[in-house]
Amino acid sequence: MVKDQAFVEHAKVHSNYYGTSKEWVNSALNQGIDVILEIDWQGARSIQQVGLKNTSIFILPPSLRELERRLKDRGDDPKIVQRRMRDAINEITHYGEYDYLIINDDFRVAADTLTSIIKQPSYEMENQSAKLKPLLAELMPK
Repeated sequence: MVKDQAFVEHAKVHSNYYGTSKEWVNSALNQGIDVILEIDWQGARSIQQVGLKNTSIFILPPSLRELERRLKDRGDDPKIVQRRMRDAINEITHYGEYDYLIINDDFRVAADTLTSIIKQPSYEMENQSAKLKPLLAELMPK
């Protein structure tokens, strides 16, 4: 599929390969369905390069110490925790390539912030004017 360019993005992350199907994304978008991708900086960069309209959000841990604690609490093998910590430090350096930045310190606050960012585009002029076309026609008769 990589050779056939069937992905909008693909990358090797933590020794595993991941990708997002172009066919699936285009099908959802053509049906008016918003698509949310949980991808790393490499995938986000690929999305930018293919020119898909998007809103990018980078979620940071409150500290490296807290990130390490969370990884350990999941019960991962210590070697995996070490590798993920090393990779996280590299990933964090890419936060400036995103549109929004959220600190995941208090889960409820982070979730509310994420929700407000996701809902925002539905209120943009193009989306609202299409959605409210009958009302606008009624309010502004010819």
